[in-house]
Amino acid sequence: MSFETIASPDNDKICFRRSNLGPKDGFQISDEDLVDFSTKIGNCLSQNSYQVYVEIAFVGKPVGNASKDVQDRVLGTNKSNCFNLSFILMYRKENYTHFAFMARPVPGPNSFYEIRIASAGNVDSGKSALMGDGRGLVRSKMFNFQHEVESGRTSSVGESILCVDSLGNLITSNRLLHHKNDCDRVPPGTSKIFDFYDLAGHEKYLKTTIYGLVGLKPDYVFLTIGANMGMVGTTKEHLGLGLALEIPVCFIITKIDMCPDDVRKDTLKKLVRMLRSMYPHKNHIVINNEEDVLIAFANIQSNQLFTIFQVSSVSGKGLDNLRLFLKLLPPRQVYTPNGYFLFWIDKKYSVPGIGCVVSGMIVQGTLNKNDDMLLGPTPEGQFLPIKIKSIHRKRDSVDMVYAGQTCSIALKKIKRDEIRKGMVIVPANSSPVAHWKFKAFVHILHHPTTISRNYQALVHTGSVRQTARIEWLEKDPLRTSDKAHVIMKFMCHPEFLCKDISIVFREGRTKAIGVIKELLDPAKSNETNVKEIRSSVKRIHRKI
Repeated sequence: MSFETIASPDNDKICFRRSNLGPKDGFQISDEDLVDFSTKIGNCLSQNSYQVYVEIAFVGKPVGNASKDVQDRVLGTNKSNCFNLSFILMYRKENYTHFAFMARPVPGPNSFYEIRIASAGNVDSGKSALMGDGRGLVRSKMFNFQHEVESGRTSSVGESILCVDSLGNLITSNRLLHHKNDCDRVPPGTSKIFDFYDLAGHEKYLKTTIYGLVGLKPDYVFLTIGANMGMVGTTKEHLGLGLALEIPVCFIITKIDMCPDDVRKDTLKKLVRMLRSMYPHKNHIVINNEEDVLIAFANIQSNQLFTIFQVSSVSGKGLDNLRLFLKLLPPRQVYTPNGYFLFWIDKKYSVPGIGCVVSGMIVQGTLNKNDDMLLGPTPEGQFLPIKIKSIHRKRDSVDMVYAGQTCSIALKKIKRDEIRKGMVIVPANSSPVAHWKFKAFVHILHHPTTISRNYQALVHTGSVRQTARIEWLEKDPLRTSDKAHVIMKFMCHPEFLCKDISIVFREGRTKAIGVIKELLDPAKSNETNVKEIRSSVKRIHRKI
């Protein structure tokens, strides 16, 4: 009896189901079936190059060693295929027995893909501890400043990685615990990595947190809630920002080892009640076992299901389900490796013996070593010619990087003082234009009074972070929950912007979100030579 094949429209899930159970069929899989499985899984991987979730379903219950025989037969094909299958679990649903597997391509050098996860939540909710080892050693490697190490309070965006191989195993190494420079180095055999961004929970660092949610383009947000604290402080604020930016949010209730059981249940009850009242069109699931993890994984891309984990970073309770969820988690955003190249600059460095180095994310396109590019805009709105000296990805030297990847780039013909956060790198044969103004459609999330013309707020869009003034409103004045088109002008210097990209602007407790619809008032191009532009850039930076 052959298997019926059911594939998802995106080819990221495929099910082989045998509906009839004959006396000779049982839970047997023939060689012809295995060849058919391999061909169809390979076709799905060719269209979805990341991973494919595979299920093999039989009617009835396995007897004796039938379940182990199925696993051995399927996993035995790894040696002859161009992909690796890893077993997840076996479960019963209705009258079927399902065997769940994950297929991933055999990794090559630097062929891993990245999934970015932002860890948000109120101060002391356990965000940094969740990223660490429960003893504070790994967490100390994520801090960027000494005062963070001394106080234990995050004030900047900390980064750490988690690696998964093609068989679904987490790759760890003791050397990662001894030197900070090794914390973001990728071990051999890695198929995918998780970039964890530890965001600040204090109200005074909300600007940094918003930059992490907007500029770093996370695929998912893990909102941590202390079981002994509940929904306090900036928790609801971070939740609202994540959902407003249409980023799937997973809830992690932490510190369940130090919290009485009745307090933990009360925190969970209040969280569920809040979600039902604020987001009645969405469902929720509390993860208690591996089958719940599969349900959450099947619905994560639709962003219609809230997933709630309960964990302890010290005792390790509940972390197995969270690790399984991470192993299954697919990338959410689709990037275009072809077309116009765009690189957002996040940080800048001056490395002895190397020169000027910038780091950031490739939004679209492909970059090669020794390419001629343009960097800008300067305060005058100009773009300076540069050359790509070398490229490093996760501390490994590479010759090429693609859209969706983060990397560090050594530049020629430029100095560190000429670069600021918010600049971009674009192709040399393009004609980039910086703009002073833009028209956006905004939604006022919260404002104590009203918003009128000449109102100023800090605008976040991509890696840009600058104060802008409202020059025109479609509806005057604007109040909480209002939606309208507005025209805003930057106060300091023009910026390189893109249409249909999200923006967030805030000032105090005022917060609004929107989308750029039109670019206005381009910076005037002149015949000023590069030397004059660079000298003016240095003068402006000295004043700042």
